[in-house]
Amino acid sequence: MNSLSNSKFVRSSKPVHLMADRLPPRTIEHSKAEFSFRACSNATVHLRPQWVWQRLNDPCNWPAFFDHLTNITRNDADMDEYLWSVLGITCPMRLTVREPPLHLAWQSSLNPQMQLSGEIILEPLEWYTHLTVRLHYVTADPRLAQLLQPLEAQLQRDVTRMAQMLERPL
Repeated sequence: MNSLSNSKFVRSSKPVHLMADRLPPRTIEHSKAEFSFRACSNATVHLRPQWVWQRLNDPCNWPAFFDHLTNITRNDADMDEYLWSVLGITCPMRLTVREPPLHLAWQSSLNPQMQLSGEIILEPLEWYTHLTVRLHYVTADPRLAQLLQPLEAQLQRDVTRMAQMLERPL
């Protein structure tokens, strides 16, 4: 017979995660509620992807296109790291995909207030470009969640305006 079977420490054959109701309340951790916002919008730009890429490949230009971005600055030490000001919060961001002239993606570093990620996809359509912008924001702050509620409608307006601005001569 196994010596542990008579031990006073072996009380149940249930896995620990199924015994949470038997643990004292202080040992059970409750995660904060998170609010997740996804938005996707697209437009046709009457320019070839190479021309659109020239204007969009530098995130420092994006506050002119997106209303919820107030400032973006590049980290001088790393060409793919930026500081973004989004809804009054500064988030360190990193470009995760840079595939000229078709795809650009980014993701925030760990930030307790908000996590951000997104991408811009440029698809060639003969002499035009199909532009798609996807955003995903996650926050545990109810105040920020309220500010992010209109994100999808705002992104649609921003992408429409972006297409118009891109078609204007420099």
